[in-house]
Amino acid sequence: MATLEERGSTRRGKIMTAWPRTLALFACAATLGATSFAGTMTGQDPNDIEDLPAEEIALEAHDATEVVGLRAKGKMTFWSEQIRIDLTLSPQGDCAGTIEQGGNTAELIRADDASYLKGDADFWKAADVDSDMVNQFADQWVKISDQLEGAEDLVELCALDSMLEPVVLSDLIVGGPGVTKGEVHKIDGKLAIPVTAKDGDVMVRIEVAAEGKPYILKLTETGSDEPRDVAFSEFNRPVKVKAPDAEDVIDLVP
Repeated sequence: MATLEERGSTRRGKIMTAWPRTLALFACAATLGATSFAGTMTGQDPNDIEDLPAEEIALEAHDATEVVGLRAKGKMTFWSEQIRIDLTLSPQGDCAGTIEQGGNTAELIRADDASYLKGDADFWKAADVDSDMVNQFADQWVKISDQLEGAEDLVELCALDSMLEPVVLSDLIVGGPGVTKGEVHKIDGKLAIPVTAKDGDVMVRIEVAAEGKPYILKLTETGSDEPRDVAFSEFNRPVKVKAPDAEDVIDLVP
């Protein structure tokens, strides 16, 4: 099983041109743009998951979380850049929202096996797009088909299993001397139990709901090449993502 350090090294070692590399950076995550829910777990019955060993808690939480639509909000690192995310993800790999990096914001939609980005001129300038393309792309939806070089990164980064990747690549679900569980406490008003895996300087911690379904409420990773601090909410809600109308899209034909 690859270590967290090996994962980060592998990703940075990919050979990509500036354009697809930029797409991968800015489409790593999306903030919720048009979809909003007000889900809460308050008042649900205790699930007694704290009685299980740490690795079993992590496994149940991962399995419960990866199969439902949800909202993810927080900070991530991708291609050595810090970005803020607030996105909705479906189990099928669709996503919708906006991303923010270095003060520049863009909307992102992934639907029908294609990804769409919409940012202002400052966004595309920061993305190192050719100057003649900046004005063309500004405030327009730009379609990145899956056949384009680098588009596979968008597929991966809109995938729910990719968002939960540190849970799998750490020792959380296989156990080991560095895996521990804490005491039930409240996080954002919800009962949760923390489960932590440590491997050298790398730490991965999940906060698992101790009431209702044992969803992962928060995922934190520190000490690795790709630290993150992401909260999850609005579980098991329908995630309906619609591609922009064709007449509003600039299609980057491969």
